Amino acid sequence: VPRNQDLASNSGSSDLINSTEGVLYAEIAALANESIARNIALANGTNLQNTVEIYYDVGSQTLRFRIRANNSLIVNSGTSLTDRTQFAKAAIKYKSGEIKGFINGVQVLSTTDSFTFSDSLSELAFDRGSGANEFEGKVKSVAVFKEALDNDELECLTGSGFDSFTALAEAGSYTII
Repeated sequence: VPRNQDLASNSGSSDLINSTEGVLYAEIAALANESIARNIALANGTNLQNTVEIYYDVGSQTLRFRIRANNSLIVNSGTSLTDRTQFAKAAIKYKSGEIKGFINGVQVLSTTDSFTFSDSLSELAFDRGSGANEFEGKVKSVAVFKEALDNDELECLTGSGFDSFTALAEAGSYTII
């Protein structure tokens, strides 16, 4: 049965968003394979000059990471998914000189591009950061980390996890003695 969409407003605090480094994480799925973009962004709410985004590309099975700083495109990288209507865990680490992207426990983006945001990132938006490309989909979790996490933390955050030490050892091809 169709129902009204859930809305989130005035959640969190802009003090918890760092404009020099951090991580944007989302566990999301599209409602359908329609030809519309669906974005989640850190932005300042007034323009697209400074954003950190996770979004589904228009008309494809691609989950993308994008960073804009001072109206310059710093990174726009995508990874194909089997089915974007299935939940994916995605995280983008932003820090000048170190940008990483992880999807479902696998690093899919690594670049050393340097950047500085001209305006502070002050809000988490379920759109492109300016009201366009509203996120229409399923959301299990969204989180903003004020500090940049290391690769192991990002892998654990976006991975499926392990139910036992044996499962962890088998996944890493380790021999238990």
